[in-house]
Amino acid sequence: MISDSKQPSMMTRLLGTLFCACYFTFAGTHCAAAGDGKLLGTAGLLSVSGAAGGGISPWAVIAGYGEDTQNGYSASFSGLSTDDFQLRSTSIAAGFRNRLELSLADNRFRADTAPIELQTRTYGAKLRLGGDLIYGKGPQFSLGAQHTRNQSGALLSALNVRNRSGTDLYLSAAKLFLDGPFHRNWLVNANLRSSRAAQAGLLGFDRRRELQFEASTALLLNRHWAIGAEWRDKSISQSSGFSEDNWRDLFVAWFPTKNFSAAIAWVDLGRINSDRQQQGAYFTLQAQF
Repeated sequence: MISDSKQPSMMTRLLGTLFCACYFTFAGTHCAAAGDGKLLGTAGLLSVSGAAGGGISPWAVIAGYGEDTQNGYSASFSGLSTDDFQLRSTSIAAGFRNRLELSLADNRFRADTAPIELQTRTYGAKLRLGGDLIYGKGPQFSLGAQHTRNQSGALLSALNVRNRSGTDLYLSAAKLFLDGPFHRNWLVNANLRSSRAAQAGLLGFDRRRELQFEASTALLLNRHWAIGAEWRDKSISQSSGFSEDNWRDLFVAWFPTKNFSAAIAWVDLGRINSDRQQQGAYFTLQAQF
């Protein structure tokens, strides 16, 4: 298997370091208890890039259930299996005073048809600019940045990829409509992303920077269950040798408590350097405190 990683995952150490650093930085606030903070389910899940939201796209929400005087922390493990590929993602995120989010994600992408493994690490930050998810007429707005480093240097060199790291910027808007369709709460999110990434950075950052659109929606069936869909534009840029199709998914999410959540989804990643559509199952398990 081709891989430049010489160390096992350091997520546990990084989790402790991140949380301790942020605790002292934001001393004077407290963690959100299970009964405090936002409505159940409105914190979303951690995406494969680490940011709070859906599985393939971040939302304007801040990670955790903390409100303006509270902090919240999340950790998740996700898996995706398509016709030819496997993806495993481990993510952590911390939300502070419902204003700032910091996140970290490790992704390992493996081909079933060849001894190839691609690895990336994404550092994320998201700032709530204004607005409120529930109250008021307008949406909640957030500005996010995701810096991804590809750790598969030997393989990228063989593919003549020059840029192995890059930063995505995105503007996100989200709104929860109370008593929406079928008298259920309905969340809608839209992102405008600036990116140079090929296949989310798994194939480097040799593309020219372009704007891409993302959309997500979730219908909360009750306090504990939600169904929804996501769509992520990935087909605009054709400036590198790698073609891309849009990503999309349909998901079912379960929020039994504010300390645990899970989701399963059907995902379509389109064609990834082959003639076959890469469709398959996705799952995520998440703990929050």
